[in-house]
Amino acid sequence: MRLLMIIGMSLGLLSGAFAVGPEEPKFSAEPDYVEAEKHIKAEAYAKAIPLLVKLDKAFPNEPELLNWLGFTHRKLKNYPVAKVFYDRALKIDPLYKPALEYQGMWFIEMGDIPSAKANLERLRKICAACEETKDLEDALKQAGH
Repeated sequence: MRLLMIIGMSLGLLSGAFAVGPEEPKFSAEPDYVEAEKHIKAEAYAKAIPLLVKLDKAFPNEPELLNWLGFTHRKLKNYPVAKVFYDRALKIDPLYKPALEYQGMWFIEMGDIPSAKANLERLRKICAACEETKDLEDALKQAGH
């Protein structure tokens, strides 16, 4: 029994290493991130971008930051730049739901409905009842598809 406890603890099974729920990003308490979130909520996307770029340099290859950069550029109609960030986020994590949703929105805005529907199908396979899936479904319906 003692051997099993030692093995379990070393694997993290008994130590609480397997937390429930999503992890907070390691940069979520950074002042630049907090400020960028405020700007995004206020739809002041241009003000959020330099903060997000700075964070991307400090925390490279974080899908959440890349997705927010794609989102802010898309909202400012900087479509080619938005695409680059969505593509980078999904290259790092092909199952990152927020990037699949927002890239799907980008596809709709570009008139590429088949690609938006492909993103929706990917989302449905990951999580049919998730907010991202519902939001992209709604956007497609609103676009008449």
